Amino acid sequence: MSRLFFRTSPSMRMIFLLGCLIMVLSACGTSSANSGSSGKEDGAGSVPVEFKVEDVQLEKLGELQSRPAGAYWVTENDKTYLVVTAGEKPSAGYAIEIKEITYNGEQLQVIAQLKGPGPGDIVAEVLTYPMIVLSIPDAKLHEVPATVEWTEK
Repeated sequence: MSRLFFRTSPSMRMIFLLGCLIMVLSACGTSSANSGSSGKEDGAGSVPVEFKVEDVQLEKLGELQSRPAGAYWVTENDKTYLVVTAGEKPSAGYAIEIKEITYNGEQLQVIAQLKGPGPGDIVAEVLTYPMIVLSIPDAKLHEVPATVEWTEK
């Protein structure tokens, strides 16, 4: 197969390599639960909050890159989103998974897991800023302070 690859024209090799690069980079996105909520208290006085992962590109996301890991409210196009960020990471291959969001009457508690590249994974060596955009249907909770608790599993 390597002989066939090197016998093709340089433009065909470039197209093939670009296709491979696109496939690798597309695997470096974020993933998480699509939504969550049971409507029952968890025993500590906190109530689960319904949320939905949004696949939107917000203009203000670039402003969050210099901030530390955490949860930030962003309002854009008359919609309010909760953006969970993991801070600066040394390579591609990181993803944030939201396990649960609860409200204790004063603040939102986001339980999240940061998944990194595994040993031996081939990832781009570039600085990345993993983040995930969430919508919370309950407008009363918009702008309520939010904290993130990072879990191992």
